[in-house]
Amino acid sequence: MAATVRDDRRLRIEYRRPDRSPSTSDIDPLGLVHKTGTWYLVAARGTTRRVFRVDRVITATTLDAPAQRPAGFELTTFWQDWKQSYVRTLPTFEAHARLGPTAMRFRNRIGPLAPREVTDKRVDDDWTELRLTFDDTHVATAALLALSPEVEVLGPPRLRTSIATADHESLPQTRGERQAPAGTTRQTPREAPREGR
Repeated sequence: MAATVRDDRRLRIEYRRPDRSPSTSDIDPLGLVHKTGTWYLVAARGTTRRVFRVDRVITATTLDAPAQRPAGFELTTFWQDWKQSYVRTLPTFEAHARLGPTAMRFRNRIGPLAPREVTDKRVDDDWTELRLTFDDTHVATAALLALSPEVEVLGPPRLRTSIATADHESLPQTRGERQAPAGTTRQTPREAPREGR
């Protein structure tokens, strides 16, 4: 993909939409962007600028035609504008949590589960209290479990319930095992599974 972008050749891609249905498009690749573990292809289709997730490209065929780059196009400027517009269309869910130093180090390295926005509140004994913005409760739950065990979920209540339920279900069901308190996690840090949006 990167070589095709550098070669300035048109592409025919078969792409899996978010609803998993395939579509085929002839595009002019304009650049690649990497964000929180995911690569995106910025391209022109006629007069329209489009952004495609590279992991949803099923096939990519180089066409015998040069790519048409719009005059004055700047990838960085386009990406910032597109990202702001895209984020405004998404639902949001805010989690209130405390993260230990290891969880803080991996906070933005969990691919599509990484929080969209982070507001640091305060640091106490190497733990940082945060407001973390995710798409929804499910993404927040998966992200915080991926960062465990250095996670203390402070709110909202439905997230604490979701974390406690998921954590309980993931524990081996052995007799006499101590149960994790609600809103805490016990798994070791790990890379979260990649998920499409």
